[in-house]
Amino acid sequence: MEETEFTSEELEYLELVKWVIDYTKKRLNNGNEDDRKTAEKCLIEYHDTEAKVRTFAKMRTKHLREVEIENNRHKDEFHEVRCSKCKSVFALKPVGEQKNKQEYLCNTFLCPHCKESFCNWVPISDRGKVELGELVLEAMKKNKEPQDKIKAYKKSMTILEYL
Repeated sequence: MEETEFTSEELEYLELVKWVIDYTKKRLNNGNEDDRKTAEKCLIEYHDTEAKVRTFAKMRTKHLREVEIENNRHKDEFHEVRCSKCKSVFALKPVGEQKNKQEYLCNTFLCPHCKESFCNWVPISDRGKVELGELVLEAMKKNKEPQDKIKAYKKSMTILEYL
């Protein structure tokens, strides 16, 4: 079973709610009929509040774990890369990360042939890939590449924009 992570404020709040519930239960037998009815209504509200805090914390914990898994997904995937030293092509898993000139985080790999570490300079994030693609497209236009080549590259970029 997954353990829910609470913030310090939530833990303090739950502790206070527990104390109020216990205090109200002790006082439930004292007092008149109206006081007992009011105390019973309050107990229901206290339990509902406690349940809401626990549900919120559980949902937040689940969401944060999903985000962490998504952010680390690229570490378990194979990438087809070409070694910058020996020019061999391999399907490799990343061994680390490094920033490129545009400050995007990119994967680094270890070549099984020459044992050199190299970076593929392709951003890990989808947003970074799109932005880098836009820079490449601008460079293609600036260098007056053929229109069919530019159109083909634009088509490959639209796929990334929907990720």
